[in-house]
Amino acid sequence: MRDLTPLFAEALSRNGSAKWSEITLVAVARVITSRVASAKLDWDLDAGEHWARVVANGEVIVLLWSLGPLAFVGSSWRQPLSDVLSAAEVVVEPVLNWDASVYTLSSDAVSSIFHRANLPDVVNLARFSANELWWATV
Repeated sequence: MRDLTPLFAEALSRNGSAKWSEITLVAVARVITSRVASAKLDWDLDAGEHWARVVANGEVIVLLWSLGPLAFVGSSWRQPLSDVLSAAEVVVEPVLNWDASVYTLSSDAVSSIFHRANLPDVVNLARFSANELWWATV
């Protein structure tokens, strides 16, 4: 199991120095979509979504968090995209399987990370997948 609490804390601490913003997120996503054939940005900013997905051929390649410089990256894409993510000072979590329940998160950290008291009951903070996290916090 991998505790994501320190990962989110690191992204939030970098937020000020890296000047992460929606503009930066879109710029990073544009570079990624230019490198990956048929990749598209899936993000409804106007709906208040906190995650932008880069999807190619029905497969999620990258999840970019709008609240801080953090990306979940499909493991086969980590190396090819490392330069653009590193240049933007993005904290990277490689994902081998988007549906594998391999993550945990401290319940005490939920409010500071996601600006809400708790996550939907469908998410078990002791064991969840990257897709479940995306769904619950998008």
